[in-house]
Amino acid sequence: MKKFIVILLATVIVMNCGGGGGGGSNPPTIEEQIVVNLTDGWIHFENARYDSAEYYFDLALNLKNDHEESQAGKGWSLLMQDEADFAAIETYLEKAQSDTSLLNDVLAALGIVNNLQQEYGASINYIQQLLNRSPSYVFSHKTDVDYHDMMVLLAHSYFYNKQFNQAYEVILDMTTTYIFDPDDVETWVVSGKKYPSYEGAISAVLSILSDQYKSF
Repeated sequence: MKKFIVILLATVIVMNCGGGGGGGSNPPTIEEQIVVNLTDGWIHFENARYDSAEYYFDLALNLKNDHEESQAGKGWSLLMQDEADFAAIETYLEKAQSDTSLLNDVLAALGIVNNLQQEYGASINYIQQLLNRSPSYVFSHKTDVDYHDMMVLLAHSYFYNKQFNQAYEVILDMTTTYIFDPDDVETWVVSGKKYPSYEGAISAVLSILSDQYKSF
């Protein structure tokens, strides 16, 4: 009887060790490791630790250098840091466009980075695409960035591209507080101050809206 118990215990041990073939659970796959790094990256991003977020997105990219969400996360993390490398940001974001589930967030970031580079025509194009796809856009990883910010940025890009009427149309989509006639100097009034030009009045409104909405 004792011999039978010893044999039974030995069998249980062998089974628990994987039958003698090396034992233990399988190591995580590359995809599983990427998911872990992505999760950590977005957690750090959402807590405004953008350099740490970049580190985790880099780990994911080291495992798979064409992984779209890792590229989008890297691009956004770089964008939110001081002294950002705009060319690198744009490269990462453009590579991430092929994933349609990420496209809204990528378009938003491309709109921002092109505006910062004074590429206003490109910024307008990206933001218009975004708002056509998602008129009530909210960036899930930084929810204070939403369609209001994008509309302010769109109006700014129109303004600096000398498309003043288009800039004003975007303003009217956001608020009807400021009603201007481009041909009537008496209407160019913002917060009680009369401006000497239609463009000056628009600029004053954009400054107010930027303070109210702009989150980056």
